[in-house]
Amino acid sequence: MGAAIGERFVPIIPDEARTFGMDSLFPTAKIYSPFGQTYEAVDRNLMLGYKESERGQLLHEGISEAGAMGSVTAAGSAYATHGTHMIPVYVFYSMFGWQRTGDQMWALGDQLGRGFLLGATAGRTTLTGEGLQHNDGHSMLLASVSEACISYDPAWAYEIAVITKDALRRMYDASGEHPDGENIFYYLTVYNEPYPQPAEPSDFPGGTAALEEGILRGLYLYSAAASVAAQDEPAVPGWLGHTSGEAERSGVSSPRAQIVASGVALRQALTAQEMLAAVVKTQRLRCRWVVADEAFGDNPSFLEGVAGLGLWYFTEVAHTTRVWAERPATHIPPWRGRGRRPQRERLVEGAPEARTVLEVAAALPAEAWTRQTIKEGSQGPMVAEFAALRVVAVRDALPSPAVWLVLRRHLETEALKTYLSNAPIDTALETQVRMSGMRWPIEIV
Repeated sequence: MGAAIGERFVPIIPDEARTFGMDSLFPTAKIYSPFGQTYEAVDRNLMLGYKESERGQLLHEGISEAGAMGSVTAAGSAYATHGTHMIPVYVFYSMFGWQRTGDQMWALGDQLGRGFLLGATAGRTTLTGEGLQHNDGHSMLLASVSEACISYDPAWAYEIAVITKDALRRMYDASGEHPDGENIFYYLTVYNEPYPQPAEPSDFPGGTAALEEGILRGLYLYSAAASVAAQDEPAVPGWLGHTSGEAERSGVSSPRAQIVASGVALRQALTAQEMLAAVVKTQRLRCRWVVADEAFGDNPSFLEGVAGLGLWYFTEVAHTTRVWAERPATHIPPWRGRGRRPQRERLVEGAPEARTVLEVAAALPAEAWTRQTIKEGSQGPMVAEFAALRVVAVRDALPSPAVWLVLRRHLETEALKTYLSNAPIDTALETQVRMSGMRWPIEIV
């Protein structure tokens, strides 16, 4: 493959070229039109204004992924139909690729077409609030069904460079096994979430050749675990001692975690690596809140353990959980001179009875409830009515430290969720509302 291949590239875009940073091609490569530019573009005074030309190289197909795929097939099979190798580079919202035109992509392989498909704004990252068009987390799976498609989910720019270089070699260079190049095409997911791009690792074991081999294989060690010694070297709990056969073979008593990630998720994997290193060093998770469901909320030992670590719990509890509005008086009954001397604290005679949290909720006046937004969901904001008040929970028939009782009521069905939290007395309701939506996400809060 010769060095002067620029004129053989065919950038193809169905919509939003500027979203993908392709407007830099407008004034140079220009947009192909068989009639040239027959109008004055509204952005004609801009440096990167819209430019059409009979000799344009960029195919801007309008909002038609099917039409764009037709252009990909025409360019990708031009070596057979016209005896001229072209290199289509089709950039599109990844959600509108294999999911919308997968049959045409499969047909591209059947027609022995070659080229690049770039699924942009892939992953489920910072744009999910705009809708499902930014919620692709499955196109890699769909692409895997085509034997002609070579797919990658790169995280870094240097990985894309390595993959692209090898792809051009495989598709367009002659080899002993493939004298006319391989009849394959490539699907790469790319992202528009801005994050710093590191340089290619200069100290990779085995050098650049080994790194490139790992990238093309699809799996390589990007970041080795730091050697972190735990404070005071505490003993590893017995239930953790032999969870890994590899750990046993290496003579290490503690398990080893292998974090596997690709694409934009690799940055979260690196964060997870730092968090795990901190856990090993301190033997504690770095968090302020512990959010749990009813199975934990109804376990006094769990709640006392969390509080004993200096953490705040926010746990769902059963509607039958009993509380007092005010701390009842207690005492140790006087010894009457017979039997064993009393040592256990008891409620004083005439102390008010504790009520269930369901009874407390039913007795609240209407003005005690406020409408709050819990979080943004896939179908819009999650909204419910909330009330919060300080109570004293019952523990072994005696009062425990004062806690928050948080009540969450569904707007339509009035279904009630009840929570207890040992958060400080000055904790804002908005904070506790947010905690009520944190039951399932794995987050350090």
